[in-house]
Amino acid sequence: MAYLFDTEAISEVLRSRPLPGYLAWLTTVPREEQFTSAVVIGELYKGAFRSSNRERDLRHIKERLLPAVTALPYDVAVARVFGNPILDRIRHRGRESPRMR
Repeated sequence: MAYLFDTEAISEVLRSRPLPGYLAWLTTVPREEQFTSAVVIGELYKGAFRSSNRERDLRHIKERLLPAVTALPYDVAVARVFGNPILDRIRHRGRESPRMR
């Protein structure tokens, strides 16, 4: 099963003390099934450039994150899916993942 990691999921791995249980679970997910979006990468870069540990955080993105996950592009087709009101209907029906809140 493929996973699309959001900013919070990726940030956890880059923390100085990531949650051991999360790291253990992550090792069970094959590399070819780990994805994130270009938007998430942008959010991480934005945070790194604003960080008091800028160089370290930029290095972590380059050396640890980018080799470990496939970044999917954000294009018009993806924007259309994002803008589809079906996501709002799913959220209102209570089927939202706790991480989506």
